[in-house]
Amino acid sequence: MAARAFNVLFVVLCLAGALWYGAGYVRLPRAAAVYVSPAEVESAYKELSAALEEGRTDEALLELRKRSEKGPYPGAALYFLGELAYAEGAYQQALFHYRKAAEKNPSLFDKGGPFKAREKVLKNLDGLRNGPWKGQRPAGIADLQFLVRKLNGGCE
Repeated sequence: MAARAFNVLFVVLCLAGALWYGAGYVRLPRAAAVYVSPAEVESAYKELSAALEEGRTDEALLELRKRSEKGPYPGAALYFLGELAYAEGAYQQALFHYRKAAEKNPSLFDKGGPFKAREKVLKNLDGLRNGPWKGQRPAGIADLQFLVRKLNGGCE
C-alpha cells in the first residue's frame, strides 16, 4: 500500500515538473513549406548560369551575391557561389556556401532538382574526401559530413 502511494506521488510530481518546465516553453510558428518547381528556379538563373559557363564570372559574382541575400531563390545563388569557390580551389568557402544553400533551400539538392546540383555537389564532396583532404581532418570536415548526410537522406 505504501509502495502504491509512493508510485502515485512520484507520477504526480513528475507531471507537475513537466507542467512547470513546459510553462516556460514557447512554441515558435513553423514556416510554411513552399514548393518551387526546378524549372522555375532554373529559368530565374538562366542568364547567370550562361554567364558562368561562358567564363564571365566577375559579371555573375556580383549578381549572385545580391541574390544570395535578397533572392529570388537565395539557395540557388549560394549553390552557384559554392561552385565558383570550388572551381577556384577555395574548398572551405565552397563548403560554407553549399551548407548555407542546403539550409536555405533543401529541395535544391533533391533528386531531379535544378541544375543537377545534388549530383555535382556530391561529386565535389567525394573529390575532396578522396583528394586534397584524404586522411586529414581540416576545419571544414564538419561541413562536409553534414552535407553528405543531408544530401544522402540523413545517412552517410
